[in-house]
Amino acid sequence: MSSKDLPEISDELRDKIDEVYKSLAAHEGDFKTKIEAIQQKTENDFDTIIVDELAASRIEHLQESDKTFKPYATDLLILLVGHALEPLKLSIAIHRPRYLALVYSSEVKDSFNKLGNFLQGQVRKWPTERSKPNPVDKLKELSLRIDSSKPKEIFEGMQVAWREIWSKQEGVAEGRVALDITGGKKTMLAGAFQFAAVTPFLSAAQSGPFPLYYMDFDDYDSFLRRPDLTSCYYRRISDAITLYQLQAERNREVSKAFQFIPTTSFFKKKPEELNNGELFDLAGLLHKCQSMSDRANRETIVRLLRDEIKHRIERNSGTMLDTINILLTCRTFEGGLIELLKMVKEFEGGSLNWVEVEAWTQIQIGWPKETPNN
Repeated sequence: MSSKDLPEISDELRDKIDEVYKSLAAHEGDFKTKIEAIQQKTENDFDTIIVDELAASRIEHLQESDKTFKPYATDLLILLVGHALEPLKLSIAIHRPRYLALVYSSEVKDSFNKLGNFLQGQVRKWPTERSKPNPVDKLKELSLRIDSSKPKEIFEGMQVAWREIWSKQEGVAEGRVALDITGGKKTMLAGAFQFAAVTPFLSAAQSGPFPLYYMDFDDYDSFLRRPDLTSCYYRRISDAITLYQLQAERNREVSKAFQFIPTTSFFKKKPEELNNGELFDLAGLLHKCQSMSDRANRETIVRLLRDEIKHRIERNSGTMLDTINILLTCRTFEGGLIELLKMVKEFEGGSLNWVEVEAWTQIQIGWPKETPNN
């Protein structure tokens, strides 16, 4: 995005921002002292006089590009935290969330504390309906510290937080959830990106991926090591699932016209091709299902398998090990895993745990297959 595409800022607001930077020249002391002073003044002025006006202009600009965005209507804002605070503060001011969850590492604990103080000051200015419940009261409970550089662990940590904490807050599971990926390191962003795309499909109340938002700046002051506040813009970015679905739709249309197999089918494994790690992941999901976690139910399912499979299963008294042995044996027979999954589905009906299993199998092996009408 170029400077000419950015929304206009009033002369009065621009003057306020310029005044913050000009104060550097008037401050006495060595270079380090000057930098610390301007950063502190910028932070104070930004919090008290600039943020509200700047947020209002960015909301108007965002609505032009994202017709689905509703200002001050976010129930849960999940915010990745880095060292730069201005974009994160603007995001909070734009969303005015009922609940705020900060995802951060121990390296930016100071940023976490500053954002908490900022939120407290902001909430005092919000209308009553946006400050009850007070997001400050739940900030520590909802926030998530992850000291890991592995996207997989970040993804899993956020999934656990959603399942056990975030989705249990009043109105969140059925409400508007937004994820701002501006802050945090690239590995955190990668894990969060996967979380936003996959997690909603495991929740019966969510209809699609969580919207992703990003704050960026067209200009950067290398001397002060901070973005130029007059050049910021806020936008919603596309998620991987939506992009893949659009491509899949196009593939299906082409396939109907030319009567050949959709290219998306080539990205799926055959059930018999699942490796042990993937099979253990599936076992963990099935372990949550009542039909597999209960010994009597599991026995019934095994008895219904074809003779050549059930007589080869090495049973174990432990639920998880028994489930793994069942899966390992079913994998060795063509159609064995699908046979087992169909039986579990019959027992589970539409349970939430089964929805999670089905989401996994759809991604890994393309089962259950899409119907011709989809």
